[in-house]
Amino acid sequence: MTGKKERMDQGGGISEAAMRSLARTLLPSLREYLASDEGRRDYAEWRKMQGG
Repeated sequence: MTGKKERMDQGGGISEAAMRSLARTLLPSLREYLASDEGRRDYAEWRKMQGG
């Protein structure tokens, strides 16, 4: 622990430290996927469905 007080997310009960750790774990895989042909197609389809 860094000495900072961990703040709890009001909605899900996940601490900020846990959320940051999860993000550090998932971000490289998400970037790789979104850079792939399949990921770009899926993202374009999602954006279309969102009206953007």
